[in-house]
Amino acid sequence: MKVGYVTFGKLNAAKDDAILVVPGTSGNRHSSDSLIGPGKTFDTDKYFVIGVDPIGGGNSSSPKDRLGIAFPKYNIQDLVRAQHELPSIKGHLACCQPPGTVEYAFVSERTKAFLDDLAK
Repeated sequence: MKVGYVTFGKLNAAKDDAILVVPGTSGNRHSSDSLIGPGKTFDTDKYFVIGVDPIGGGNSSSPKDRLGIAFPKYNIQDLVRAQHELPSIKGHLACCQPPGTVEYAFVSERTKAFLDDLAK
């Protein structure tokens, strides 16, 4: 499983200034670009921002990877699990766009440790 992502800003030495931006299922790692940058909502002078692609889109694993209809079925838990597999960093709670918000609300108990790490 591969997860496409893009980063903005610089991760500090403590690795605790990250924000994970999760798009809706039809969005991609660049869905929130207009909100990311110096002085913007996700200020890259203060935070290390990570934008991710959902499974099935962008540079993440998808049917276009030569599997076609043989691509495994997946659900919201799988989306969150794949994003959880990104390199471990401590940061801020994910900012989500619908249905990204649903992804994290739906599986919040299953991913409590992940969210706790993000919220540190």
